Amino acid sequence: MNDIVEEIKKLKKELGKCEDNKITINPEIVKYNRNIIDYIVLHQYCHLKYKTHSKRFFEMLEKYQPDYKKCEEILLNI
Repeated sequence: MNDIVEEIKKLKKELGKCEDNKITINPEIVKYNRNIIDYIVLHQYCHLKYKTHSKRFFEMLEKYQPDYKKCEEILLNI
């Protein structure tokens, strides 16, 4: 089983990313409230199982954060 690697690193555009079982979180997320931070981290963890934004990806996201659509809307309007 592959180990999951996590790191905090300044990213150019993204607030988080998941590549090759490695989650990177941009420290700029501290600007947001706890619910948005939880969404950003959960979004990346869901990518460990589903690499694309498939229906199952969003089902998993909604299971753990039912208000995820509200969080996405907030982030899109920034």
